[in-house]
Amino acid sequence: MLPTTSKNDPDWLSQTQEALRYSGGAIVTDVLTRELCERIRSAMYAVQDRTVKELGRERLARAPELGVLRIMVDYDPIFLDLLALPEMLAIID
Repeated sequence: MLPTTSKNDPDWLSQTQEALRYSGGAIVTDVLTRELCERIRSAMYAVQDRTVKELGRERLARAPELGVLRIMVDYDPIFLDLLALPEMLAIID
C-alpha cells in the first residue's frame, strides 16, 4: 500500500517526497475538487468509449486490454492539465 497524506497537512510535501524516495509512489488526498473529479471521470469514460470504437471490443479482449486506458492525453487535454496542478509542480520542483 502506498503512503498517504492530506494536502491539508502542513508537512504534506516533505512526507510525499520521502514516500516517493522510499516507496516509489505516494497518494495525496484533498487535491482535486469534486467538480474536477467528475470532469475526469466523464473524460475517462469518453476515452474508454473511443478506444473501443477505434480498436474494437474483440481486439481489446484478445490483448487483454479491455478496460485499460492508454495515452489518455491524446483524447482529452484534462489529463495533461493534471500535471500542471500546483501540488504536482511542487513535487516536480
